[in-house]
Amino acid sequence: MTEVLLLLLALALTLACAVFVAAEFSLTTVERGELERAVAAGERGAAGALAAARRLTFQLSGAQLGITVTSLVIGMLAEPSLAVLLKGPLEATGLPQGGVSTVATLLGVALSTVVLMVIGELVPKNWAISSPLAVAKVVAGPQRGFTAAFAPLIRHLNNTANRLVRRG
Repeated sequence: MTEVLLLLLALALTLACAVFVAAEFSLTTVERGELERAVAAGERGAAGALAAARRLTFQLSGAQLGITVTSLVIGMLAEPSLAVLLKGPLEATGLPQGGVSTVATLLGVALSTVVLMVIGELVPKNWAISSPLAVAKVVAGPQRGFTAAFAPLIRHLNNTANRLVRRG
């Protein structure tokens, strides 16, 4: 039962990762003029998307932080949970006892990676590239909330990266 709950949490984090990926790609591909027209027309979510686009570097750093953290936590939750759930069926196949744990772990890593890549990264990327304005209006609010909550850390990471770029 615990493994199922951990997998549900990993799935929720995969959806959070998808929001960060969608924000990253929609904010970099949306036309600023389109956003300004949407704001002028009073479209829901447009003002937040424009505010995010005006602080693009900061928002992209926030998205990268969100993507990295959710991906790491997903790996920590999903792989061992899947491995536990797969052990029984693998034992039933007659696999030697010593190989069951290894195969279960490898399958857990592979399955969690594929789900994260498809649902958490590729689908939101393609959606954001194909409909940047619509996506930006949907994801800018959560993205801006996340960056506001973690602003000190994001600023520190940005400042560190900027110092490294200047030295290089």
